Order: sequence, then structure tokens, then C-alpha cells
Amino acid sequence: MSADPIIYCLEHVTDYAQFERLCHDLMAASGYTTIEPLGGTKDKGRDALHVDHNDPGTITIFAYSVREDWQKKLGEDCDKIQKYGHACHRVVFLCTANFTANERDNAIKAIQDKYSWDLDLFGLERLRTLLTGAYPYLIAKHPQIFGPPFFPAAGGLSLAPSRDYLIMDFADTDEPLATWLARRLTIEGYDVWCRNIAPVGGTSLNETIEMLVKHRAFRFLPVLSPASIADPDLSARRAMAAAVSHDMLLPIVAAPFEKDRLDAKTRALECVHFEDSWAAGLKELLDVLTATQCPRSASGGIGIALRSFMLPDVISHQAETLYSNRFRPTVPDAILRFTATTAMGDDRFCQAQLQWAFRRVDPHNFLAFHPPPDALRDAFGIRNAGGASWPHVPAIDGIVTHHLAPELLRKSLTVECTKRGLRFCDQSHLLYFPQELVSSDRLYFKKPDGNKSFVSAAGRRTYWRPHQSMPYRYHLAPVFSAEPLPSGSLALFVRVRLRLTDDDGLPLKGRTIVSRRKHLCK
Repeated sequence: MSADPIIYCLEHVTDYAQFERLCHDLMAASGYTTIEPLGGTKDKGRDALHVDHNDPGTITIFAYSVREDWQKKLGEDCDKIQKYGHACHRVVFLCTANFTANERDNAIKAIQDKYSWDLDLFGLERLRTLLTGAYPYLIAKHPQIFGPPFFPAAGGLSLAPSRDYLIMDFADTDEPLATWLARRLTIEGYDVWCRNIAPVGGTSLNETIEMLVKHRAFRFLPVLSPASIADPDLSARRAMAAAVSHDMLLPIVAAPFEKDRLDAKTRALECVHFEDSWAAGLKELLDVLTATQCPRSASGGIGIALRSFMLPDVISHQAETLYSNRFRPTVPDAILRFTATTAMGDDRFCQAQLQWAFRRVDPHNFLAFHPPPDALRDAFGIRNAGGASWPHVPAIDGIVTHHLAPELLRKSLTVECTKRGLRFCDQSHLLYFPQELVSSDRLYFKKPDGNKSFVSAAGRRTYWRPHQSMPYRYHLAPVFSAEPLPSGSLALFVRVRLRLTDDDGLPLKGRTIVSRRKHLCK
């Protein structure tokens, strides 16, 4: 794992749409102020476009990639730009690859020779340098990429340094004003944190607000009233905010109070008054925020504010068919107890689990839904020793049935899959379809629209590389899990994973798995 948290997060990006937004923000901050995001699907090689207002004849096209084969992606995007006849004078390519100086020079020369375009390359280290040097505040704006544990969060916000939020604090009696004001400021385009519309459950409110004020607050807006003045916690938080910065406090007056009860720092400040008119108070507050050049959200706040007032209409009055990977299996009511005259050691345990679905209490005692196969019964002298109705007892031999029954169900499916020819991989711990287990290596199924189709259970693909293409093999691997329902029955979940190997059948490792999986599943 990389020692640098920014590099680690960029190397493990899974949200490509969010990576595009990060690249747009980096380029806008780097001088391309009028960049026009395009991206998405069918972008014809253009993730963004920039026309220089000082020189309208100069057009820059941006392309982004998280692929390991960045050179191939660069070539594909440039071919598309040329194919669709886009006007272009410069290509800016941002990727998460860590290329060498020689690879960089060769790429620039190749684009210049083939297309007569200038190429500006941003690799992993160059992105890291921008995010740690010139634009560190962008880390906080992209918590989907730079998230915990490397970049802690509090109250739903990243704690990466970025002075861009208005943090509100209030007593419970002032909640109507605080909620209204937070939403109105959001409509005006400001980023506002307010505890009654933020995720703070299970955390310390004092610690959350303290961390947000220290790392994210542009201004701290305490709502002042007789109730808030009398609250020692709110008074302590005001004092903490005043200690962070001399201009951090921007008090909001909700109701008349005795000013002498305020601390000296807060008493010396001019307040924004809402006690006579909320409209007049809002106008005064907006004027103050404009004068102090408070940052505004680039995405606009009207939609965000409206979503905090009401939920979208998600109810459909038409019947529809629901397709799911969740099933309700038929499970025996009793869990049986078995004893063995010969101890089952660890050397035989793993092999036995592929033949019989059981839980080993100790080397001589086992729990299962069904008796063992004859081979295991004879080898260890296993015999029945009673049992219990698992839905009606909390534990069997000290093992909680709430956990035991799902475990036995999952193991039963593993045993059945093994009987039907699936194999177990000791390295990836996956059950997978070997080649030629099913006819033509195809699993046929019926789609929701009624048409028949198939999926390949195993196969071989070739992964293109600049110097030498690399073949690899894939195998579908069903994964089962189960959990108890409130009704007392069990729910079974079926998911599909992939076992990826080289041409000799050896499992792939590291980032090679990620690139091949993306190549196969795209």
C-alpha cells in the first residue's frame, strides 16, 4: 500500500464520475476557468472542452482515465477526436497511472507527430502535487475519493482543510429560525452545515462542531437567544470558535436577551438581527457574506435546499415485477448433533467441509442439518446424538442459532455446488465453474423481457498491452450468504464474482486483477 494517502485514494478510485468532477475542478483552478464539462457516455473522446477567450482560435480538449493502460486510452481518445472532426489544438490528459519520464516524452512526441496537437500529461504524481500544493481545498470537496480512514469526516463533511462552510449552532428553541436560515442560505449558493439536517447521530455534538470549525468553517453562526445564552455547551462552543480566528464569529440574534451575559469577545461583535424581521435579517446577513467574500458552491444550492424540504415522489401506482438476488429457501426445522469416535483434526477439516455441511463444535462433536455421507461417517465413526428445533432455542452447544442456521445453509449450498462439479480455489477461496463443466461453457437463462440469453461460465480473453498482449482466463464464481428474517425464516443472497488466472491457471494478484476485471466486465 502506498504511504501517501492521496496516491492511495487515487490508485483505488472506483467512482469514475466523481474522478471526472475532480479533474474538472483541478483544471478550472489551474487556469482553464471556462472549462465546459462533457464526459459521460458517448462523449466522442471529449471529457471536457475549453475555448480560450483571449484567443478563441485555441481549443483545448480534456480526456481523463483511471485505466492502467493509459497509453491505449490516450490513443483511443485522440482517434475519436480526429474521427469526429473536433477542432483541437491541445489535448490535456489526466490519469491515475504512474508513468516514467521516457513514457511521457514518447507520448507527447507521438501525439505531435500523428495529430500535430500539443499534449499536456497529468499523471499520479502531478495530481498529488497539485492537491498538496496549490489546491489542497479540493480534497474536501471530493469525499467520495478522499474518504476515511485516510481523510476523517465529522457531521457528514470531510475534515480536509477547506474554509468554505457556514457552521450554524443554536438551542433547541431556536430550531425553526436555524432550519429556515440554513435552507435560505443554501438556495443562495452557500454551503451550510446545520446539525438538525446533518448526520450527527452516534457522535459527540461538541467534538463534531469543534472539528468542523477548525477545518471547514468560513464563519461560525451562533443563534443568540435567552435559551442559548443560558446553555453552557453553546457558550463553550462560541468561545472555542472565537479562539480559532478573530473573525470566525458572526452572531445571529433570534430574540432579545441581556447582552451583559455574553462573554467579552462575543459582546464586542456587531450581530445580525432577526428578532424584528427574518426578511430584514436575511438581507443584512447576505450583505455581510458578500462583503467578506464568503465562498459559494459551484453546483448551486436550490435543488439541495428543496430536497431538504421534501422527498421526491418515489411511489408508483402501477404494478411491476421485482427481480432480486434474494431468495427464501426451504430450511429444515431441526439442527442435528453428531459425535465422532475419531477426532477430526485441522488436516481433514477443510476437505470434509466440501463433502458435508457442518459446524465443528470440537474435534469430536458436530452440528448439521443432515447426516454425513457414508465415507465420512465410516472414517470418523460419526453417529447421531440428538438435536433441537433451532427456531425455538437461542443456542445449541453454546452456539447462537441466530448465526448457526445461516452458516449451515451457506455451507449446504457450497457442498451441493461441489457435488455438481464446481471447484474450490484455495488461494481466492472461491467456488468456480471449471472449463467444460457445462455445454459450450454457457449458462442459459431467460431475461425479464422473456427473451433467452446466456452468459459464459468460463473463457479466455486477451488484454492488450503496448509491447505484448497478455491472455488471461476467467471463471464465474457464485457466492452465497444468508441472514435471519424477523419472521424467523432465512433469506438467501446469491452474488457472482470472478476468478481470474493467467494462461497456466495460476490466480492473478494485485492491481492486475482490477484491470482484467474492468476489461472483462466493461
